[in-house]
Amino acid sequence: MIKQRADYAETTGFGQSDYKPLPKGGYICRIIMAEESKSNMGEPMLHVAFDIVEGEYTGYFMNLYQTRKKKNTDPLKEIKYPFEGQKWIMLNDYEDPSKTSRQFKGFCTAVEDSGTEIWNLNKELVLANIKGAEVGVVYQNVEQEYNGKTSWRAVPWAFRSIESIATGDYFVPEDK
Repeated sequence: MIKQRADYAETTGFGQSDYKPLPKGGYICRIIMAEESKSNMGEPMLHVAFDIVEGEYTGYFMNLYQTRKKKNTDPLKEIKYPFEGQKWIMLNDYEDPSKTSRQFKGFCTAVEDSGTEIWNLNKELVLANIKGAEVGVVYQNVEQEYNGKTSWRAVPWAFRSIESIATGDYFVPEDK
């Protein structure tokens, strides 16, 4: 005999929630956090968090975050902002740490081309200018494995100007 469990009424049936996976492609986003960070190897990084500000998926990551916080019943569990709404950008080139990484240059160029001045007169990055800036983010589908099962999710791949996203002038890489 199959019996109904105590949590049955509160359980959302599979495919019956409002959740829609983010499709790969380009999105116009607002940077909501920018901070200096370090990699596991102690290399300098820029950590940014952002959310979509235009189109069908406006507010996507903040909505996910707020929903997770509301559903959390464990006061000791820290609910983190969605991984897909963040990017850790190496400042130095991987092969030659004395050079600028291409990813960092791409991020800075995209933010500047989108209309935000991010460097001061001493050629120092102004994090306060980055926070609140809008920039294009291109998402790629990446396969992930968890507990022996695989699934796909869209993750930030590269930054582009707002104009290139708005006009569709950007490249979306093949699924990985």
